[in-house]
Amino acid sequence: MKEGKFIKEGESAKKWNIVIKKNSQREYTNNGKDYIKYKIEFLDDCTYKATVTGKSDGKNAIRIGDVITNKIIETDHQFIKISSQYFNKIDEIILEKVE
Repeated sequence: MKEGKFIKEGESAKKWNIVIKKNSQREYTNNGKDYIKYKIEFLDDCTYKATVTGKSDGKNAIRIGDVITNKIIETDHQFIKISSQYFNKIDEIILEKVE
């Protein structure tokens, strides 16, 4: 989980994907034209904090300095279920590792 390319389960990589390398994460949307860049810090083996350090889409509500806390709650081969907390809202998503 600490490195690789991931897509949301059942979606095209062109529509949305994230790439995690070392201590950074980039989230790509709009066929790769737009991105959000994060600095990530693992708090333990299953939890990491992602701090927004840059973005290309001015219309996106996320701001530089915003922090998202992600917790890996389940894994199954190349699939990872994550609980993501942002603005006191919690979403669960399933990611598929494709690279």
